[in-house]
Amino acid sequence: MRVGIGRPNKRDHVTDYVLSKFEPTEIPVVQGTVEKCCKVLIDELQLFRNESNDTKDTENSEETRVQYHTQQQSAL
Repeated sequence: MRVGIGRPNKRDHVTDYVLSKFEPTEIPVVQGTVEKCCKVLIDELQLFRNESNDTKDTENSEETRVQYHTQQQSAL
């Protein structure tokens, strides 16, 4: 399944386009995107686990999460 990569020229071909195999040039883009998503998910799970073990209030935890992800996006 396509994940936000381009669109077909004709609207009638959307289903075939979305379900088609990736072009060889698209594979590195997809791999990089999946790797970044996995890293964010792992980081979120670690933050959640750490928060569960801490007694920090929810507002500070959310602020920490937002700051962390803002820094990660800047690095990309």
